[in-house]
This record gives sequence, structure tokens and C-alpha cells, in this order.
Amino acid sequence: MLDTQSLDAMAPEIQESGAFRQVRTWSKEQFALQKERAVLWLPVHMALGIGLYFALPVEPPLAGGLLAWVILLALLSTLHPYRLGQKGGKLYTALILLILPATGFTAAQLRTHLVYTPIIAHKIGPVTVTGTVESIERLPGKKGNRILLSDISVENLEAQDTPRKVRLQARQNSDFFVGQKVKVLAQLTPPSAPVYPGGYDFPRAFYFQGIGAVGFIYRIQDVLETPAGYGWNIEILRQAAARTIWGELPADQAAIVSALTIGQQKGISEKNEDAMRNAGLAHLLAISGLNISLVAGLIFFFTRLCMATSPVLALNCPIKKIAALISFVGAVFYMLLAGAEIPVQRAVLMTGIVILAILMDRTPISLRLVAFSATVILILSPESLISASFQMSFAAVLALVSFYEGTAKFWVRAYSQAGPFQRIALYFLGVCLSSLVASTATAPFAAYHFQRFPVYGLLANLVAVPLMGFLIMPAGLVAFLLMPFGLSYWPLQVMALGVSWTVDVAAWTASLPGAVIDLKAWPFLSFLFCIAAGLLLCLWKGNGKLIALIFAALAWITLGAQTPPDILVSETGKLVAYKVPAETMYASTKRSEKFVLKNWERQAGLPEGASLAFPRATSEEQKTDGSAPLCDAQACRAFLKGKKISIIFDPYAFAIECAWADIIIAREPLSQKNCRAAIQIDRFTLWREGALALWINERNGSVWMKGVTAQTGNRPWSIWHPEKKKK
Repeated sequence: MLDTQSLDAMAPEIQESGAFRQVRTWSKEQFALQKERAVLWLPVHMALGIGLYFALPVEPPLAGGLLAWVILLALLSTLHPYRLGQKGGKLYTALILLILPATGFTAAQLRTHLVYTPIIAHKIGPVTVTGTVESIERLPGKKGNRILLSDISVENLEAQDTPRKVRLQARQNSDFFVGQKVKVLAQLTPPSAPVYPGGYDFPRAFYFQGIGAVGFIYRIQDVLETPAGYGWNIEILRQAAARTIWGELPADQAAIVSALTIGQQKGISEKNEDAMRNAGLAHLLAISGLNISLVAGLIFFFTRLCMATSPVLALNCPIKKIAALISFVGAVFYMLLAGAEIPVQRAVLMTGIVILAILMDRTPISLRLVAFSATVILILSPESLISASFQMSFAAVLALVSFYEGTAKFWVRAYSQAGPFQRIALYFLGVCLSSLVASTATAPFAAYHFQRFPVYGLLANLVAVPLMGFLIMPAGLVAFLLMPFGLSYWPLQVMALGVSWTVDVAAWTASLPGAVIDLKAWPFLSFLFCIAAGLLLCLWKGNGKLIALIFAALAWITLGAQTPPDILVSETGKLVAYKVPAETMYASTKRSEKFVLKNWERQAGLPEGASLAFPRATSEEQKTDGSAPLCDAQACRAFLKGKKISIIFDPYAFAIECAWADIIIAREPLSQKNCRAAIQIDRFTLWREGALALWINERNGSVWMKGVTAQTGNRPWSIWHPEKKKK
């Protein structure tokens, strides 16, 4: 028989066992609640496989991926009859959790294989390029046009090494037409590599567009073919619309109207683009769900209104369903006219499912609709997962649908009981809440991708969104309906007026004190924790969604886990920058490689243009660690975290600087045997590694260096293929 002391000793174990049972019971209850929501997690699990594929440093064999997927599918089919059993059900569930990421992985492999295009490895030209004009996009000011050529041939370049498409800049507004086959003298270069390790991968983005080279046109040598008419080429219609818009509106308004109607944003001036971005209105410039829903809604409303005026149609035909079908056709045409980018595809796909729900008398908006749209896009375009547009678009839609599903009863009751003025108030309340929810959902993505947060975005959206819905888009719809008859002038003027007011709102908002918070680059781990928190909050049913708070806390805690680089070196070696503890960045030049420097400033959390050019510091000033560098015509010297750094401009300074410095950075080749510097970076280092980032450990004096090549690896879109390197 147990004594009292033995019972007291066992009490904690009993309590612990009871607590464990409670946790296990709670977990079972929570997972039981998710059965009806399991389908919502399907695109999430597919995304895991896609993300793994793009994270690999080398290209996996396609046959291996397909074989693994087929084996998993066969096992799943074998276990299907036993899915309701206790053991068979668990194994069946485990296989589903494996096959979904495998499906995403295999879809990404197939997509990469199907869109294959060679990417040129080095600069070519001047050289003759022959191709068909696929699209034309106007650039701001006097920068000319951006021309996309397809079906190309390049002088002295083998067919197997020729890209499918090239993107060229014509310095002047030359009379190119979509569908023309032209011969031009051009300079071709590879797409720009990431400007720092972890930066945006331009070659990968261009690869999936079929673009293997960029450059500029010296002159047009010949026009070989000219299209006979408009035909069914949507790009010809886009060009015709662009010519009308630019011919009837001032440049600033024409650029934004073009962005809102035909999806061409490159003509927007840097001033207006910055104002819209800093005011939190950049999403209005990109055609997405808002634009598609406005166009589809306007077509639906006016079509149904016109049919309702006819008693015969109203009494004998399902005018609501007919109007829904017509609005969907209009939305599809708008998508094609706008260039069919990923957010537009998502919006049109969701619109199509909403129309289908209306035809079947079902509830049109739901989280299942969002999940289905995401799944379709991830299967057809797996590369969209790693794009900011896909992530921000679905984050906003998921948050909005989740929010309004939870508050639907309130809105229905409030709207049914409200009078005219109350309904107007409810509309503005809806705009405020929609902007707040969407801004909150997309804030982590904006911080991770763009290192910028517009503080007064809610205020600007409160004015700009009604302008877009009640003035700009209706006028744009009327303008395009009248454009074939040459009657679009006045609707375009109304649209331009709304655009001018929107830009004024953006400029005023962006000028407010503290309108923008510049953030340092986020660690990828923090970004993943934020995504996990958002998914749990929106998709999980029951009080288990409070676990999202744990992931949000982990995201906050890990923000400081990433140490920004101390020194950055561009791919060419012409630009070197280092950041001192006083949140100041010194750059070797501010005249060349401005785009690279702008990106470096952004990832460091500094405003654009905040870096300082290397000054002519005195020797007394340079005695302080982390102070301004000391420069002459041959080299610059700097102290940083106990290390002596030399940036050499003239080869004659090699001997002196090598004897003095711990870290040498030079544009020309170095003789490593005759240099005492522990870290030597020269032309060949940059050739092998690409742009470099260096971290100095102040405690032990070690230096860690990482190049862009380590990020891009050896993939089909990589510029640095090791087997192609010349010794």
C-alpha cells in the first residue's frame, strides 16, 4: 500500500499526464474542425514543393521528379480503398501530405522545361537582330519605347544559343508596329544579375517570360513585313489604344491611364510613381482584382439595367444570369487587353467562378474560391509563387474574404436597415476597413520585398478608391466602348481629371511628415513566420488560430537575426559601399551604377540618395574606426570594425596598398602571391562570384564573403554556368 509521501511524489506526474491528455484532446478537437477546410490548405502544401524547387542550387533531373510523383500517385491509388480504416487512413493522409508538395515540385520542373530559352552569357554587338515586334511599351520622358521581339535570329549566333525573345529599347519614338518583322542593329546584354546576394533575380524573371537578352537599338535597318490589319492580334489593339491615349492626353495623365487600361506602366514618370508608392496607392497602378471587379461590376450593372427596361426580357429571360455572362466576357477581354499578368489572371479566374456560382444560384464569394484560384495558377505558372505580385494579391484577397465571411451578418443586417445616408456611411466604412485589412495583410510582403511602409496609406485610399470606382474606371469603360468610333476624347478627359486628382492626393499624402518608413531587409525566416501566422489566422477554424500569435511573435523576435553586410561590391567592381555604425553608407561613386546603389540603400533601410560619396577626408579624421574614407587619385583607405580596407583605382597603387590593407578591392587582376591582404577581391573574383557582400566579425576579426553566384546556383536561368567559364 502506498504511503502519503509516495502519493505526493507522484502528484506532479499525474498532473503532467492530465495536462498532456487535455492538450491531446484539444488538438484532436481542433483538427476535427478542419475537415471541411482541408481543401483550403491544398495550394499551401503545393507551394511548399514549388518553394523547395526554386531554393535548390542545381537543377534536379526532370525524370526523377516525374518518377517520384508517379510512384506516390500509385501508392495513393492503392491505399484509396483503405482510407476509412484507422491505420490505412493515417497512411493515406500522410501520402496526401507528400503528394501535394511533390505535385508543386513537378509542376515547377515541367514549367521550367517547357518555357526553356537560352540566356546569352556576355555582351554581344553591335549586331544585326531580326525578329517580329510582339509588344511596344512607351517609356517616360524622351527615353523612347521598349520593344519586345520574338521569333528572332541574331547575326553570328547559333540557333540553339539564340533566345526566344529579346527586349530592346528604342531611344526615339520610332514608328514600330506590332506584327512587323524588322531587322535592327542592336547591342545585346544578359539580363542584370542580382545586385547583391539575396537581391531580386532578374534572369529568373526574364527566363519565364522567354526573354534571354536585353539591350538597345542603334537603328532600324529594314522592315521585312508589315501586318495587313488589326486582325485578332490583341497586341495590335493594345498599341492602337495606346496611340489614342497618348495622342489625346498630356503625358503624365496618359501614362497612368495607359497603366489602368492596357497595363503599360513604364511610361509613368518617376515623380508620380514615387508619390503613388509613398502614399500607399501603388496598387491602383497595377491592374488587379479592384480593376477587374469594377469593370465586371459596371458591365453587369448596366447590362442588367438595359435589359430590365424591356418588360419582355425582364419577365421571360434570366436577365441576371445573362448580364453575369456578358460581364465575364468583358472581364476576359479586359484581361487580354491589360497583358494578362498574374494578379489579373487570378481576378478573372475568381470572377469566372463567381459568375458560375450566380448561374447555379450558389454563394459566389468564399475561401474555397480563393484556394481554387491559387491552385490553378500554381499549377499553370508555378514561378508566380515567388513573385511579389502573386503573394500580395492573394494575401489581400485571402484576408478580405476571411474578414467579410466573419462579418457578413453584420453587413447584411446594417445595409438592410439603413437609409440613403447611412448606406453612404456604410460604403465609406467598408472602404476604410477593406483598406485597413488589405494593407495589414500585405504589409509583411511590402516590407520583405520593398523595405518600405507607407504610414498614411489608409488616408490616401479613403479618397482614391472612390475616385477609381465612381469616376476613373466608368469613364475608362465608356472611352473604350467609343474608341472604335473615334469618340473617346471626352471620356478620356474625364478619366484624366480623376487621375490628376488621385495624383494630387498621392503627392499631398506623401509630403506629410513621416509619410514613409524605410525598413532594413527582412530575414527570410521572419517572412516565413509572418506567412504562417497569416495563413493560420485566415484558414484555421476554431480557437486554434490563436497559435498565429506565436508565429507573429517569432517573426518579430527573428527580425534581428539577419546582420546586414558591412561591405558591398558591384559585379563590375566600379561601385563599392560600406555602412558605418552611425547608419551612414559611403559609396565609391554616385555617378555610375545608380540603380545598384539605389537597391543597396533600400536593403540597408536608408532613403534613396542617402548614401555619401567617398569624401576627401584628412588623416586625422580617419583615425576613428568607421569614419569617412581617405581618398586620392589611386585608392581609398577606410577603417571598419578593426579592419583596414583599401579600394584601388590605379594598378600602380597595388604594392603600397597590399602591404597596408587587410581587405583589398580592385577592378584589375591582383597578384595574390605578392599581396599580404587576407581578403583579395579583383576582376576574376567578381567574374566568378558576381556582386559580393562581406561581413566582418568584430569579436574574432574573421571576414565572411558571399557572392551572387551562390544564390543563383547552376539553374537554366543562371548566367554563370561553370561549364561555360573560360579558364
